[in-house]
Parts: sequence; structure tokens; C-alpha cells
Amino acid sequence: VRRSPSIDYRTVRSLKDLALKALFDRFFKTEWLPRTGKADVFRSYVLQESWWLDEYSLYRALRAESGELPWTEWPEGVRDRDAFALTQARTRLSKEILFHQYVQWVAADQWQAVRRRAEGVEILGDFPFMVTLDSADVWSRRQDFILDASVGTPPDAFSETGQEWGLPPYDWDEARRNDFEWLRMRARRSANLYDGFRVDHLVGFYRTYVRPLDGRAPYFMPTEEKEQRALGEEVMRII
Repeated sequence: VRRSPSIDYRTVRSLKDLALKALFDRFFKTEWLPRTGKADVFRSYVLQESWWLDEYSLYRALRAESGELPWTEWPEGVRDRDAFALTQARTRLSKEILFHQYVQWVAADQWQAVRRRAEGVEILGDFPFMVTLDSADVWSRRQDFILDASVGTPPDAFSETGQEWGLPPYDWDEARRNDFEWLRMRARRSANLYDGFRVDHLVGFYRTYVRPLDGRAPYFMPTEEKEQRALGEEVMRII
């Protein structure tokens, strides 16, 4: 892999996955089951980060069980988040869920170690405007998104037909009803990770070009400039 003229992502990923699973199996047998002090530290991490880690680790375990199919192609019960199906999945996949929590714990520990060593240097991150359809975020909070449309751009100098990005637009009415809970969670997570972050594609939080998947005419959301300014300023205050 190191001799490859370009990065062989597939092989690198499979090798890292193999190593992480070997490390986790050892941790599970020598730390988790005997309930050592190190296992207690891990438990504390899982509890502290449960507000995002619970759904993420369940999503990753279900995705692995499906052969890495997108959630839209999962069996109906877990795809549509039937409560009984999810309870069964948490029981059936408990060790796989724990593995993905363990990986996040290792990553968090290494990340904070880097930040400590980089004393005096600020580490900046990115706050992307959107997330992809096949993500733990959309699967667990689909009410916050419009699933039968895609974010894009209108025709311009770069493209006569505009662009379609394949990302689900926000349902701003629903987001407002739950006080923008998901965006607040994202901002909180970014604040925990970075000393500062850039809001990527900032204009998208003011107005979004929505392309319905059924062929209907695209439209800007919100439609009026006054509404666009109000939405963007509201979201910026939250972030």
C-alpha cells in the first residue's frame, strides 16, 4: 500500500478495520468483561457522548450487518425506525455497536492528544452546510429533511442546466418546530472538536435551491429575500 503511486483507500480502510477489530477484541476480553479501570473510562465516554454516539453507532452496526448498503435499502423495520425492530437490533448487534463506540473513543483520545501537543496552535475545522442522504443524521432525524428533493444550483456560467448535488434539503418548518435541535447539536459537536470552524457554503443557510426528484420545477427556499435574510440570521445566531 505504501508503494502505491496513489492512495489505495479501499485497502487502507480494510487494513485499518482489521487492526481496529483485533484491538477491540483484545480490549473486550481483557478490559471490558473484567470491568477494569480502563473500561470504566470508556463507559464514561460512551455515556457523556450518548447524545450523538448512540444513533451513530447503531447506524454503523446496521450498515455493517446489511453489507454496507445505504439505509434506504435496509429491511423495513430498521429502515423506518420501528421501535421494536430497533430494540431487537440493539440487542442483536450489541457487540458491533460497542465496537463502533470503541473506535470513536480511540479517535477522540488521539485527537485530544494532538490538541494538547499543539499548544499555542489553533486547530480549525469545517461546518458543512449539508449532509448526505445516507448518513446517521438523516436516518435518525429524517423529519428535519425533505427526502424527495435534492439541493443544487440554478443554471449559471458554469452549467447551462445548473447542478444537482444529491443532498436532501432541510425542512425548515420542522427544524423551527424543534428549535433547530439538530443544528444546535452539530454546532456543539464542532465546538468540542475545534478551536474555531468555518461555515461552508454559508449562503445555503439563507436560501437553498431545491430540485424535486419527481421532475417538478426547481425553486428557492425560502422564496422571498426578506424571509431568506431572516432564516440565515436565525441560523447564524444558533451556530
